[in-house]
Amino acid sequence: MINPLQQLGFSTQTIRFWRNLQRRLYQHNFVAIDFVPEGTEPTHWQMLLGPGKMNIIKAINWGQGKAAGLKMNKHLLRLVAEYEYVPNKSFWKSMESGLSMSGCLVPDKELSRLEESQLEEHLLFIRLKHQYFPHIQLLKGLKNSMLEKKHLKVPVGIKAMWLHFRSSVDFMKTIREKELLALARMADVLKEQNGLTDFDTFLPSHQLQLILYRHLYSFHLQIKDDSLLQKMLSKSIPSVGGYFERYKEWLEDFYNKGFGQEAAHLPKNTENELKSRFYEVGQEDEKFVQIQEIIDDASEEHFAKFLSPNFSEKYDPRIQKKNLKQRLEQSLGDRSIMDRIQAVSEQLRTRKQPKFGPEAIAFYHPSTLKWYQLNVDEQSALLDDINKFKPKQLKVFKRRCIIRWSYQLQNRLNAVYAPFLVWENEDGLLYPQWNFFDSPRSGDLQYEFYERRIKEKEETERLEHLLKELQSKQTMLKIRQLKEDASAFTLEENIERWKHAIESQELTVRNQMNYRMRRMREFSILEGEEQVTYRREIWLDEMLEIEEEVKPFILFVKKAFQAALPVRRSVEFDPYRHSHDGVEFDPMTVQDQDKWMRANVMRTLRKKIDRGEVIQVNAFALDSSGSMEHERMRNLFKILYLLVLGLEDRKSYDAFHFFSTYFNETANFTNLYTNRRLLFKVLRKIATISDWQVKYGGGGGTNISEAIEQSYIRIQNYVKKLKDIDPEANIACSLFVITDGEPTVGITDLPELAAFIEEKRKEGDVAIKGIFIKEEEAAPDFMEQIFGAQHYVETTDFSEAVNKFVTIMTQTYKAQRRAFKWKKKRKGNRGAGE
Repeated sequence: MINPLQQLGFSTQTIRFWRNLQRRLYQHNFVAIDFVPEGTEPTHWQMLLGPGKMNIIKAINWGQGKAAGLKMNKHLLRLVAEYEYVPNKSFWKSMESGLSMSGCLVPDKELSRLEESQLEEHLLFIRLKHQYFPHIQLLKGLKNSMLEKKHLKVPVGIKAMWLHFRSSVDFMKTIREKELLALARMADVLKEQNGLTDFDTFLPSHQLQLILYRHLYSFHLQIKDDSLLQKMLSKSIPSVGGYFERYKEWLEDFYNKGFGQEAAHLPKNTENELKSRFYEVGQEDEKFVQIQEIIDDASEEHFAKFLSPNFSEKYDPRIQKKNLKQRLEQSLGDRSIMDRIQAVSEQLRTRKQPKFGPEAIAFYHPSTLKWYQLNVDEQSALLDDINKFKPKQLKVFKRRCIIRWSYQLQNRLNAVYAPFLVWENEDGLLYPQWNFFDSPRSGDLQYEFYERRIKEKEETERLEHLLKELQSKQTMLKIRQLKEDASAFTLEENIERWKHAIESQELTVRNQMNYRMRRMREFSILEGEEQVTYRREIWLDEMLEIEEEVKPFILFVKKAFQAALPVRRSVEFDPYRHSHDGVEFDPMTVQDQDKWMRANVMRTLRKKIDRGEVIQVNAFALDSSGSMEHERMRNLFKILYLLVLGLEDRKSYDAFHFFSTYFNETANFTNLYTNRRLLFKVLRKIATISDWQVKYGGGGGTNISEAIEQSYIRIQNYVKKLKDIDPEANIACSLFVITDGEPTVGITDLPELAAFIEEKRKEGDVAIKGIFIKEEEAAPDFMEQIFGAQHYVETTDFSEAVNKFVTIMTQTYKAQRRAFKWKKKRKGNRGAGE
């Protein structure tokens, strides 16, 4: 189905904005419908404000809108045209019905011409005006004004202008009290209602209208220094400026309280005086209309021929065409250069205003002389000569001027009454008409719109469900399957959201896959080009879960080892750092979490390795006997995990072995400093995968003597290897034994085992420490008997184990370094004594 706006030639961007605006308005009970009427050329779109789902916008032409509601609008014509017609309750009820269906006309080109935010502001203004503006009271006031004998000769247009201003005062007061936030949003809309460009060319009623509305809006918007209002007053006709200066404070009092609520401090009948004086200023239009009719002969009845010869020769349009250029130059010369520049600049600054009513009827012909181009004396002299017409001539002339004046008043009324009422003109008689569309298609269009909204809602809900489901798809295959299974969307924004979500999730999965591959290689779960199997995924998940659990302790361990062991590497600025960019300049970094977590983020820094004076060699013997059930063994691995993270940045060579009945060599010494690549090797020795889960546990007895013997041998072998490389190397050796019970295999006699351990300490200069993981009721005496009072710690939970284990290790390292420093110092003193 072709989009109606596409038929009208709107851009994709405009159509997208309009569709989004329709949905936003619909959430506020504001329905917007567009269509192309059959057999007609669409020139406008129209908004209908109806009951329930109120506002319906339809693309129709002006002729269709004008013909709608003929019966109801006949009553409005009688309201003005028939003096003796007195409306009854049924009449006003029909008017209420008319209001519920009233609307506004805007040329379809406005959709692409206006700024999006500006159009939304105006639609908000229309909604509030429909809800709060006292239209029915205004119409009742209009009928009452027709019956006022004192003002029978005042044109309907002038009365209607005053009544609309009076109603606007009450409207703005209501908005301030009930919709204060909306009032702030409408600030630009209200300011647009008044302009300064060519202000001095307007008729008195036009000038006064603009000044009063500007004053009203400024008052409620709390504009304290309204320079535009002051400029308008400076350019206004004396009677206009005099009206405002005289009644300014009275008006502000009514702005606060509303009309009909006169304050005690105001003179009696204040409102009547304001109205009467407004009528007087407005009626000054007539003399300027008379002047204009003489000098441009819009009626082509050549009234200038009835002037006295001097005036006829001077102002007859047929004669003055010859000297029009000279007169225009003279009139423009009366304005300073700065005034002309200012007028142009003000016109350029004015925002484009939407047109909610019929096109204005031109009051002036562009190539003729204008009344305001005559000075005051010329105007007065010309009016005096007009009044010398013969009675019959004067009557015809004034009748023609009244008709012409009515079109100017019609323009001004439509500027403020639209969109709900428009004013028609029949031979100078002005009357209001409800502006709504009464097409047989209206109901069908509403139904179609609601049906479309229901389908759009269902589609959007389906999209939201799919988006949640998409988040759970962690493989490219599952994403593709979901993409194939999901039915196509029809809304452009849903299509774009779904496309963007798929691309985003695919990118996330790719990054996650790359991240997991890197982590597998980091832990040596993958070492070559092996396939990523499900079992390897389980091993990685366990490693990452352990990493997350020990995260709160990492900083503590690193700082503890930092103080006890020499640093393995430091960083310095790369002198050629500007020859390449780090990931901080990579636009894809935001999408790739692995670059931040694992990549060399600051590539402008390079590693710098320093060699220390002491080489640290450590062996860890960990109990894997049958008593180390799942949770206890897992906590032991977590401790081991922390140790590796703490040691990998230190200058330390480490071996990790497990023991039960027999010694199990797990990760022996290598030429590399300790790094996390050995963690998976350890995990595979103490855990298996069962039912797709990692299960920890051990078996057999507790052979502490064998663990110490075998670990000791490996320490000595590695020390010998280091000495072969550097005979002068200073090496500090430590052996840490972690167990959860007394020895049951090997040397089980505690004094004998203690003597065995002490012999190993002295024989190989190795610090041997014990860590006891005990149950609450377990007796710790055997650990003290085996390792000695200063060489063991005991713990009951993981947190305490980390603290005590790290403490005993760091104390051991520090004691070894202090011993080395004293040894070096004594050696230096002996050398000096010799």
